[in-house]
Amino acid sequence: MNDYELAHNSSAALCDAVAAFKPNQTLELEPAECVVNTNNNSVYINSIIVCVATVLAYVIATGLIHKVGKKRLFVLMSVTSGVSAMALYFSRSTLILASIFIGAGSVTINNMIDYRLGCTTRLCQVLFF
Repeated sequence: MNDYELAHNSSAALCDAVAAFKPNQTLELEPAECVVNTNNNSVYINSIIVCVATVLAYVIATGLIHKVGKKRLFVLMSVTSGVSAMALYFSRSTLILASIFIGAGSVTINNMIDYRLGCTTRLCQVLFF
């Protein structure tokens, strides 16, 4: 939109701006109608699902960290994240696997930061377990 406004010194609808920057087509069988999709509720619902799964991963990791230890939790979450990332390639529905990948990956990264930095302050322990 910004490029169109700079090139034409006027504002336009999204479809007009996209059409102005399309490469020239010599043969067009059917004129395509430009429709802007404004119903993006699934994007927000999917984001909420991924966020809830990440929070659940942290809650589960908080309960497991004292029982299995930091190193084992790190390995468990790393393997879980890696397997879910590889399974994303073969899956048709990616929402659940992406949620597992992001949740386990986040816990792994925070566990690694805590392990590498050796957090001793109470604030650091609260932020990174």
